Amino acid sequence: MFVIDNALDDSLAAPLRAATAAIADAGARLTYRANFMNRGSGDRYSVAADLDHEAIVSIDDDLFLTPAQLDALLDRYLCDTSRIHGVWGERLETRDGRPFMINAIFGREVEVDILNRAYAFTPAQARQACELLDQLGYKDWMALGPGSDMILSFSGERRPLVHDVGRLQSCETSGHQASQPGVVKTSKGVDSNFFTG
Repeated sequence: MFVIDNALDDSLAAPLRAATAAIADAGARLTYRANFMNRGSGDRYSVAADLDHEAIVSIDDDLFLTPAQLDALLDRYLCDTSRIHGVWGERLETRDGRPFMINAIFGREVEVDILNRAYAFTPAQARQACELLDQLGYKDWMALGPGSDMILSFSGERRPLVHDVGRLQSCETSGHQASQPGVVKTSKGVDSNFFTG
């Protein structure tokens, strides 16, 4: 397991560091990297490109997969490593001669154009994503901004696959749920009462 800590506020990073230390103390193989500057979400692919693993599963921090869901995703990936496999995706279609993105594709077995939220890939595919970033003229992942998952999605030999791994549990402050009444939202940092209620 590897954790990339982009928390620039040390008070927010301290709980993450404590949790990763506890996981490592329990005997898990864990690589922890503290970035003292935000290097963009795609920095995970730069780290993954140098790992010596058969497969890597990357999960956004607002999605909670069970061990059984992780196993299901990894099992499906290991049956076909020629493409990236995930649990959530998007498909690009044409409507009235114009490009149109169908998003939030999940809970079924289907090819997509772009994967989001959680996906399995190899270090070689991570290296290819880094090469694609360079070929597109970006100096680093931060310069790209959002969209690193799009780059990775095009690093397989074939279109990515979304798999049905069961009901997905998301953080209440994720996506459309963040606009619901009663959900904590802050513009900078986390409200001091967030964890205590």
